[in-house]
Amino acid sequence: MRAPADHPEKLRRARRLVATLATLAATLVFLVIVTSAYLRLRQAGLGCAEWPACYGVAQPPETGADWVRGAHRVAAAAVGLLAAIIAVVGISAGRYASGITQAAVLLVALTVFLAVLGRLTPGAALPAVTLGNVLGGMAMLGLSWWLRLQATAPPIASRGRLAPWAWLGLAVLAVQIALGVLVSARLAALACATFPDCNGTWWPQGATLAAFDPFDSAGATAMDDPARKALQMAHRYGAFLAAAYLAALGARA
Repeated sequence: MRAPADHPEKLRRARRLVATLATLAATLVFLVIVTSAYLRLRQAGLGCAEWPACYGVAQPPETGADWVRGAHRVAAAAVGLLAAIIAVVGISAGRYASGITQAAVLLVALTVFLAVLGRLTPGAALPAVTLGNVLGGMAMLGLSWWLRLQATAPPIASRGRLAPWAWLGLAVLAVQIALGVLVSARLAALACATFPDCNGTWWPQGATLAAFDPFDSAGATAMDDPARKALQMAHRYGAFLAAAYLAALGARA
C-alpha cells in the first residue's frame, strides 16, 4: 500500500513538534533531577534517615524548601503531560513514527513509576528507593534527548556497528551512577580521607559487600566500616573506567 501524498510533509511537521516538545521535556527533567537532589540532601530522602529530625537532631524547616518542592512537582507533572502529547503526535503520524511513539510511551511509564516511587521517598530507609529515583530520572533525561535527536538528526550510516558498544556505554554509565547513589545513601563520601588511595590503601582489608546491597537498610552502619571504604573505592575506579570507555566511544563515533 502506498503512503498518502501528504505523508512527507505530515511527518516533517510531526518531527518538528516532537523535537520542540522533547527539548522542553529534557529541560524540565533536568530541573526535576536538580530539585530532587536538593530535597533529598537538604530536607527529606536518604540525606537524613529521619524526617523532620535528621539523625536525631531536630532542625528548623528550611524556608527555601517549599518553593523548591513546588517547582519539583510542577516540572514533574509537566514532563508527564509533554510525554503524553509526544505519544499522541507519534500515533497520529502512523507507523512512520513508531520509534518516537514507543519512546514517548516509555517516557510516560517512567513518569508514572517515579510518581509512585516519590511517595515512598520521604523517610525511606532503603537505598533502593533513592537508587530508583536517580536512575529513573537519568533514564528520563536520556530518553527525552534521544527523542529530540530522533526527530532532528539525519540517519547515521555506522549506527548499526556502534549500537552494541553504545548500549554497553549506557550500562557502564548506569553502574557508575548507581555507585554514586550508594555512596551518598550509605554516607560513604567521607569514608576515605585521602585521594586517589583510601587512607593509605587501594582496597580496604576485611571489606564485605554489605554496602553494595541497595535492599539492605542496615548494611555498613559504622562510619569506619571497611564496606563503606570499599564502596567509595569502587566508585573511584568506576569513574576512571567509565570516563576512559566513553571517551574512546565518543572518539570512535
